[in-house]
Amino acid sequence: VARMNKIVDDLLPLLHREILLTSARLRFLGERIRETLVQAVITLTKQAKKSEFEPLAVEIAFNGDRLPPWYLCHNGKEINLYGQIDRIDIAKTEEKIYLRVIDYKSGSASLKLSDIWYGLSLQLLAYLAVVQANMTNLIGKDGECAGALYFSLYQPYKRVNNPQPEGQTAAMAKLDGLILAQEHVFALMGGKDVVHASLRKDGSFTKNSRVVEKKEMLQLLQFVSKKIGELAAKVLAGDIEIKPYKKPDGRNACTFCPYVSVCCFDPAVGNHYRYLPSLSKEEVLEVIKAQGGR
Repeated sequence: VARMNKIVDDLLPLLHREILLTSARLRFLGERIRETLVQAVITLTKQAKKSEFEPLAVEIAFNGDRLPPWYLCHNGKEINLYGQIDRIDIAKTEEKIYLRVIDYKSGSASLKLSDIWYGLSLQLLAYLAVVQANMTNLIGKDGECAGALYFSLYQPYKRVNNPQPEGQTAAMAKLDGLILAQEHVFALMGGKDVVHASLRKDGSFTKNSRVVEKKEMLQLLQFVSKKIGELAAKVLAGDIEIKPYKKPDGRNACTFCPYVSVCCFDPAVGNHYRYLPSLSKEEVLEVIKAQGGR
């Protein structure tokens, strides 16, 4: 904590001509940044102590240097995707080597399979697909993808009217995403204190655990590859049709879109949203299974 405080103290004056020191509001923002980073370090340290996974690579780009661009082919069109993975972790057992992907998010983040199905949340599993395609480049041998997870840097405001009871601390933030539905992988991850999963007395995972079977994980990665290929092909074909989505809870693509003034989408003048029905995890996995992941 002391080291992180010193790092923040050294960096704040260097940001855009000391902008975070120029007013009370911006100084408060600087302190919020400090609190967020300190809490992130504490959480990362606790997770590292509980987990058998350790960083293999950080901020690793797939751009032709250490890892090649991600090559996709859709309807005869060749597509090379470039990007950067925040963190790849590794865990070794006597039988196997496991890799997982960690993606840092400044806000709260949760991976929903329905968003994957509709093409709204493809990035995290795309990173895992890149890792799967580059096992030899990364570790020199075959390995297995154990999961893809978000680490949220989001820190809610402290309770004032109802503060945390003395002697109690807030629960450690968990990694959110998908992991293999294997008890030993769950243990390597650090158990229920680190990931959103838990076991029943008979050793099976509870209904709300964010886990999938190995075959389902592979099918999801195949589906994500296909979906990205389809979207890229539409971009190359010049498809810019205005079709914003809307979910049953009212959330829609236009809420934070910076291009509203360009597309001029307005339901009041006859434009229509693309309605996305709610789908459960089981429904998504079933329909992807029926398609063979393709």
